[in-house]
Amino acid sequence: MNAVGPRRPRFSIVLPTHNRADVLPFAIRSALWQTMPDFELLIAGDGCTDGTRDVVAAFDDPRIRWFDLPKAPGVGYANRNAVLRDARGGNIAYLAHDDIWFPDHLERLGSLLDRPHTEFAYTRGIGVDIHGRMLPYWYNLGVPRHQDGLWRGDSAITMATVGHSRECLDKYGYWDETMRFGADVVMWHRIVMGGRFKNLSFDPNPTSLHFVARWRDTTAHRVKSWVGGWLLDGFIDENLPAMLRLRALPDRTQQEAAWLRLARDPGEEVRGIREGVVQLSDTMLWRSRTHPQLAGLRFGLTLGSLLDRSVGAAMWIASPWRRRWYGNLQGKTRALQLAGVAGRAPDPFVAKSGTLEHGSDTHDDSTGANHRALVTGRDTSRGAPRPTDGNP
Repeated sequence: MNAVGPRRPRFSIVLPTHNRADVLPFAIRSALWQTMPDFELLIAGDGCTDGTRDVVAAFDDPRIRWFDLPKAPGVGYANRNAVLRDARGGNIAYLAHDDIWFPDHLERLGSLLDRPHTEFAYTRGIGVDIHGRMLPYWYNLGVPRHQDGLWRGDSAITMATVGHSRECLDKYGYWDETMRFGADVVMWHRIVMGGRFKNLSFDPNPTSLHFVARWRDTTAHRVKSWVGGWLLDGFIDENLPAMLRLRALPDRTQQEAAWLRLARDPGEEVRGIREGVVQLSDTMLWRSRTHPQLAGLRFGLTLGSLLDRSVGAAMWIASPWRRRWYGNLQGKTRALQLAGVAGRAPDPFVAKSGTLEHGSDTHDDSTGANHRALVTGRDTSRGAPRPTDGNP
C-alpha cells in the first residue's frame, strides 16, 4: 500500500516578521480566528532578537509552523522564498506582522480564487494613519489607469490583501531577492501581467487593517502627515464616519486598540467598518453630483495632481535613496511591461535559496546570505521537508 503524505491545506499563510513582538500576537490571532480554518500558518522569523520566538510558542495551535532564520538582506525576501518552498497549501496568502485580518478574509479570498481562470486575488485594504483614521484604498486593477500605474509602483495593494495559487510560484517565479524593498510590486505585476490582467479577481469589501510600518513612522512622515492635515483643514475629519475612527488607548499600540475593538463583537464591528467605507464613498461622490461640482472636482484634481508631482519631485531631488529605489523598481517592471505588451510571457524570478531543512544550512541565495532554518513548535511529527532541485 502506498504511503499517504501530509494532507494539503487549502491555504498556506506566510507571515514574515522582524522584531515586532509587541504587535505580532494580534496578527497571529487574526489568522487563527478565520472562518475558513483550512490553512497552515508559516511564520518566517527574519533575524528576530526581541522575544518573537516566545510570542509564537505561546500559541498552542498545530497549524502554526515557526521558522527561526538569520537576518536576510533588506526586508527579508530571501526568507520568504525559503518558507514558500516549504509551503504545502494549494493557495498562498500573506499577512504582515503589524496588520490585522477580519475574520472572513480567507473565506472571501478563497471564493475569489475559486473563480475560473483566477490566479491572483486581492481585497480592498484599509489604511490606519497615525491619527487613527481608517481610510480605504480606492484602488482597482480593473481600472485601466490603475493597471498602467502598477509597473511604476503606483499601487495600493498591501501584502495582507493578496492571495494567489501555489502554481503561480512555478509559473511566474518567487519574490525577487535582489531587491531590498518594493519586491511586492514586482511580484504582483509579474503575475497579473503574465495573465494579461485577465487572471485576477477583486473583492471591493475591506478585509484587513494596514498600519504604518515602524520604518515609515519617521519624523519626515509625521511632518508630511501634519502638513497634509493642515492643507485639508479638517476636510477628511468632517466627512469621515465615526466607525472609521480608531480611538487611541494610553500606552497601547494601534494594533492592540484595533484588536480589542474588533474582539468585542467581530461581526458587528466589521459590518460597521464596511458600512463606514460605503458611507465615505457616497459622501465624497455626493459632493460631485452636479455639473458645477464636477467642474470643481476636475479643477481640484488638476491642482492636486500638480501638488502631488511637485512634492514627488522635491522628494526625488532630496533623496538619493528614493531615486535608487524607483530606478531599481522600474528597471524590473519595465522589462515585464514590455514583454507583456509584446505578447510574451514574463520570465519568472528563480529564487536560488533552497528548501528549508531542519537544522541544516540552505543554499546561498542571490544576495549571498547563508540561511539556517530552525523549525520549532508542534511540527516535529511531519518529518523533514521534501528535497528540491533549486528551481521554482
